[in-house]
Amino acid sequence: MGRIDKSVFISYRRTNFYTALAVYQNLSQHGFDVFMDYQGQEGGNFSEVSLENIKKRAHFLVIISPSAIEAYQESENSLRQEIEVAIDSKRNIIPLVMEGFDSRNPSVQKAFSEKLAALKGFGGLRLYSEYFFAGLEKLRERCVNTSVVDTFTAPFSAPVAEKSALEKEAAASAPPVQMKELVTEEWFERGVAFAQHEVWADAIHAFTEALRARPAYAEAYYRRGWTRRNEGDFEGAVSDFEQTLRYRPEFSNAYLGRGIVYRDEGNFQRAIADFNQALKINPDHADAYYQRGKTYGEKGDMKRAVADYDEAIRIQPDFAEAYNDRGIERYNQNNFEGAYQDYDEAIRIQPDYADAYNSRGLVHGIQGNLEGAIADFSQALFIQPDYAAAYYNRAAIWQQKKAYAAAITDYYKYLNLSKGMLYGNQAKVKKIIRDLKKKIAEG
Repeated sequence: MGRIDKSVFISYRRTNFYTALAVYQNLSQHGFDVFMDYQGQEGGNFSEVSLENIKKRAHFLVIISPSAIEAYQESENSLRQEIEVAIDSKRNIIPLVMEGFDSRNPSVQKAFSEKLAALKGFGGLRLYSEYFFAGLEKLRERCVNTSVVDTFTAPFSAPVAEKSALEKEAAASAPPVQMKELVTEEWFERGVAFAQHEVWADAIHAFTEALRARPAYAEAYYRRGWTRRNEGDFEGAVSDFEQTLRYRPEFSNAYLGRGIVYRDEGNFQRAIADFNQALKINPDHADAYYQRGKTYGEKGDMKRAVADYDEAIRIQPDFAEAYNDRGIERYNQNNFEGAYQDYDEAIRIQPDYADAYNSRGLVHGIQGNLEGAIADFSQALFIQPDYAAAYYNRAAIWQQKKAYAAAITDYYKYLNLSKGMLYGNQAKVKKIIRDLKKKIAEG
């Protein structure tokens, strides 16, 4: 038979720390026995402390936000594992949904897959800063009015009990969360949501509002830096990554971001220096190897580029982009078999990878497999209908096959999409079209 149990576990991403702490403080003040990983590390190994606390507490509160969704997409992320344990343990799961969360977002659909799809069946409570404490009143009522069965009654193991006590002591000693801190996290999550939808100007505004309230908010500088880079404001992006490093000097991803911007500007020396620094901080940073490899590739140093892609793949064997780009370097070295194998692996890992299909199509074409080339370019266009390069490449194959009408159609689509600027060959392509029309007219 069920029983009333006021024990609670709070699962949250560190970007939502103050929201989680405010929930902790409110429930604790109303007689709930609450645990949150106050000092712990997310994203790493799933801790025994969290495992036991989830299983031995009746209620599992998970704070859902745009930034949390990013973590849930990673199968080995500890936050995702917490939710999976709660589902398996049949805890009373209550999602607490923050500002900016949109269930229609493709990233949400990707995150709420496999076991996490069960989250869609649990009724969530919206948390808005303006009505925050009214929402928590509903939460308390929902918890105390829910009977829970099968909570473990055995005591915690000694190491877990000790660590849990330290976490609870630290959380209990924290100063009360202020409304300003809740509003700041709300602005931050709005920024993340806008960035996920590529609405760059609104994302920048939201992150700026968060920084206005919390000037030392490293994560907001970091996010705004990426957003400015995506909008083409390289100077602003570099400034934001530098501010990030001012407050988090050992944040390897900030060096990574600044290095990418330097590469965008053509400053390869500074870019490589930043990727080197990222790898000094985190020697197993697969993306830093990958980005340094791309930079060496753009410099024309194919040997170093391939060596860095090798390292990225060694660290992260399912790194589809690294396989694709290593394939490009192998293709440039006339190692067509090696290139084909890399493109094939990239597609196996990521079946909707349009670039890899386009790249593999080029290998088919150079090896004389025209049907295979057409099939790969067509698949790339099925995945990405505005892929100008794939239209150009397929047009060239149609031309080889003497399918002139199809070639003309694809060349026109290439011109319409890229204005001929992709390869700087607008005049050449127009001449090809005129020549093909003559061939058709001549029969």
